Amino acid sequence: MQCSFAQSYSELCKEGEKQLENKEYKQAAATFSRAGNAAKNKIERLYTLSNKGLAQSLMNNHEQAAETFAQALTIEPTSPTLLLQRGNSLLQIDSVDSAVRCYNKILEQLPDNRDARFFRAYAYSLLGEHKESKLDYIKLISANSEDKEARLGLAVLYQREGNINESLMMLETLIEE
Repeated sequence: MQCSFAQSYSELCKEGEKQLENKEYKQAAATFSRAGNAAKNKIERLYTLSNKGLAQSLMNNHEQAAETFAQALTIEPTSPTLLLQRGNSLLQIDSVDSAVRCYNKILEQLPDNRDARFFRAYAYSLLGEHKESKLDYIKLISANSEDKEARLGLAVLYQREGNINESLMMLETLIEE
């Protein structure tokens, strides 16, 4: 006689959270997938999908993560967190135009979202859209002059544009700090 023990949604979520904490990402993705099958409503399904996508992303399986986040976005299409996670996964698989669309959706709702603006600036630079990239970096620096990532991004952008003197001045300032 075979005995099986069916875990509840909450038990599976707790197990998956512990696996994430212990950096057991493959197991966590599988556990959250099982938890999703046990989910009784959209909120529970959303929670499992977002955590499954996180585990996939942490395994550097960005293509699957982007797909999982897309599934989650069918439940909550305007979630800034999910849009950012999907955008970042898309950047990792060189779907830069799609990543920009995710960041744009965030910035339509939350114009001051630093992460969406930063990653959009970076994505624009990858696309060779230097003017748009520069505008985003400058807006970030205007909002926070101490934003070293934005300042470094702008310095790299200046270098790509051939504005070596401006790039070097920014880099020297960053090094001195």
